Amino acid sequence: MSLNEARARGAVVDIHPEVEEALASNKPVVALETALITHGFPYPANSALALSLENIVKAQGSLPATIGLIDGRVKIGLENKEIERLASKEKGPAKISRRDIAAAMALKSDGGTTCSATLIFAALAGIKVFATGGLGGVHRGGENSMDISADLGELTRCPVALVSAGVKSILDIPRILRVPWNVNDPVKAAEILYKQWQLGMNNGAVFAVPIPEQFEEMGAQIQRAVDQAVAESENNGVSKLGKEVTPWLLSRVGQLTHGTSRASNIALIENTALVGGQIAAEYQKLRNNPVRDGFIGLLWFSALLPLLSQKRRHTTALSSVLRSLKASYIELSVVPLIDKHKPRLVALDGNLSPETIKGVVGHCIRNDIQVFFEPTSVTKSTAIFPAISSSMDHLEGIAPITFVSPNRLELAHIFSNAESLGLTAHPTWWQMIDDLSLGSSFRLDLERLAKLNVDDHDSSRGTLAFLINQGVAQMAIKLLPFFQHLIIKCGEQGVLVVMRISGSGMMKSLWAGVNSEISQRRIIARGSSNECAAIVQHFPPHPVGKVLNVTGAGDSFVGALLANLAHQSYILDNPAGLANAISMAQNAAILSLQSNLAVSPLLSDMK
Repeated sequence: MSLNEARARGAVVDIHPEVEEALASNKPVVALETALITHGFPYPANSALALSLENIVKAQGSLPATIGLIDGRVKIGLENKEIERLASKEKGPAKISRRDIAAAMALKSDGGTTCSATLIFAALAGIKVFATGGLGGVHRGGENSMDISADLGELTRCPVALVSAGVKSILDIPRILRVPWNVNDPVKAAEILYKQWQLGMNNGAVFAVPIPEQFEEMGAQIQRAVDQAVAESENNGVSKLGKEVTPWLLSRVGQLTHGTSRASNIALIENTALVGGQIAAEYQKLRNNPVRDGFIGLLWFSALLPLLSQKRRHTTALSSVLRSLKASYIELSVVPLIDKHKPRLVALDGNLSPETIKGVVGHCIRNDIQVFFEPTSVTKSTAIFPAISSSMDHLEGIAPITFVSPNRLELAHIFSNAESLGLTAHPTWWQMIDDLSLGSSFRLDLERLAKLNVDDHDSSRGTLAFLINQGVAQMAIKLLPFFQHLIIKCGEQGVLVVMRISGSGMMKSLWAGVNSEISQRRIIARGSSNECAAIVQHFPPHPVGKVLNVTGAGDSFVGALLANLAHQSYILDNPAGLANAISMAQNAAILSLQSNLAVSPLLSDMK
């Protein structure tokens, strides 16, 4: 099950905004457990350790996501005050394994997640790496008691790498299956995870990290204390107490070693956080920069080239040179190029002939390839209509053009021509608009949005009244049956994104769990069947500074947006991803506004 599906069923799972943004932006994230806090160490050492682990992960270029339960709500990423609450044990937090999750949520309990529960929630959120101390396994005498940690079973279900010091030394190590593979650095470990991902494998992997060398001698002393504590537990009956065994043994070992074991354990855990952060960072590099061919952009400007070369070193791009080619040559060469490189996305502009666009769009639709259309100018913006007209009879509930990036004048011209050509009278158009069930609630939300200032920090820019007064929002909504995503460039009044999500995309999208929030400049209107939604999102303008040249700003905006889409084709399917993509595009436009050149050379350095 995906996180969206769980949320759609009403599951109370909260992802910290920083974690959600990192996941949406394909940044490295490391999950951290909280049973260590609630049941592993005493207060305040447990609180200090939790914060130390987070800082160590951050130092490796990854983001920590400490996972726990607060009042029965699953928290993927904790605030410091929530860590302190679990550490102080003021609410009597439970130790949460798979079997405890549902009960703890229903009873609104606090809880520290064990390896197994943390694996479950990490997998649910899409976090690939989890760093902890010791892994559970077969308890001593497990051949008779069948006392086997849930950690082992969860590793067969969750595609998450568990970075630990290996199985706990208090367990029956010989009875725990180990795979005889060895890697010596985080890069190779990340490659293993990447190969698993490429094959779609749904099992996890364990990376055992040895104790730091300076603690090896102490480790031998601790092992002797472990052996004594285990013997005592068997004599006094503690060994039969299930999940209470581990806390008792850890406490007893601490007593026998006069506290020196705690320093060793802390060093061991901090070392796994360090290695886990490194593995996550290396894994994300592989995901973000795969070594493969597979993208070809059909573009009319050069702004994209430096961005694509920075984002995807192994990307093929066919850019502004197409403008100088004869249409007949394009018609003969474009489709074979698409077939050769098998892209996820093809971008076209209004400079191409309507028949060329029609042929390419039809080919893309038949091969399930996304299409981006840049209108270029008011007069050329209608070159897309033959392609749309020829597609309307063959698509049910799907817009033929995935993305379009008009300014307000181009938007109005596109809408006017759609009406005059009779496209807004097509049965498919009526059905798709009707499915959205846009009623009085949507109109009221739009009126409230229109009252906001264009810029919260500069009232001189006026309000968003133009969305209604000039019909910008209404026109965009009515064009959704033709264009799935409209990214409307509004100049000094920011950017307006209007898009439609439906069918399977609705369940997969993070928008499924998001509602209208006028203060966030966002309207979400869901259809009566809850199987589709229209999303209206305004983004304020960024501060510009001194303007030297306005020639290439629009091209730079679209180029940066395309670079993101080429890199992550579904980046707009979640709130954080959309915000990041638009912000990067706005920054690219500003760089060109501040450059004497049409396209700023600083675009190459954007990340």
